[in-house]
Amino acid sequence: MKYIAAALTTGLLLAGAAQAQTPLVLIEACNAIAAADKRLECLKAAMGAGAPKDTAIDTLEQAFGAMQAGLGVGMSYRDYQAAVLDLARALAVYKQKAGGLPSNQLEQSLAAYNDAGALWIKSIEFYANRDNALDYPNALPIDSNNLLWLVQKYTLAVSNANRAGRELGLQVDASRSQIWAMARHMAEQGIRQIRNPASMQPAAPAVSLQDADIAAARALSKEKQCQETPQVERTGLAGVDTLFAAACTDGKQLHMACASGICRVLAQPVQ
Repeated sequence: MKYIAAALTTGLLLAGAAQAQTPLVLIEACNAIAAADKRLECLKAAMGAGAPKDTAIDTLEQAFGAMQAGLGVGMSYRDYQAAVLDLARALAVYKQKAGGLPSNQLEQSLAAYNDAGALWIKSIEFYANRDNALDYPNALPIDSNNLLWLVQKYTLAVSNANRAGRELGLQVDASRSQIWAMARHMAEQGIRQIRNPASMQPAAPAVSLQDADIAAARALSKEKQCQETPQVERTGLAGVDTLFAAACTDGKQLHMACASGICRVLAQPVQ
């Protein structure tokens, strides 16, 4: 019986080493139990206590999966808020039990879901006013809703918000879908990295379209001999273009419109 108990103890310890470090004090306490069956049950419980990460990641993955399932079948804004809170709780629990995250992809995913919610409630509040619904039937205006930060963060497409074409806006459904797709991708990458760290290769730094536009605007300023090291300033949006201005050595300004890393010089600044 002693040999069987010793073998079981060794087997459980080896299994535990592959998953998590079981506290030695629990192992010692279990080994002090005289009855072999009780000792075995104690060791099994000890091994479970030493591996909280697997349970936590399962709960975390389920929370992100529930969000995607809910979006797939449709949910109200109230249900969406509850789902985002569930994600935040699951992520907090995992971080506490695991001692942190191997990357910030899951936190970025949660932030993206939260940002999509911010856009959603802005549209609900704005179009609750019947006059706004009549004046801005094409898209949710960016400036009056303070949404420029969202456009820049997720490189969202903009279009004319009103019939006069004087204000730019966001197509709410399309913009939310784009943000949700990014959030889902980041969540899947984050979960995969936790479950199988060895399979994840270091990713090359991503270059956003905004960064590409800034680089192209600087290159064009230098090409036009505005100055050797031009300081480029973003001045606004015009359709799908991002507008830039660079101060030149002759005291004038060079105005440019850029999209997808390609810039052109403007004869007159866009008002």
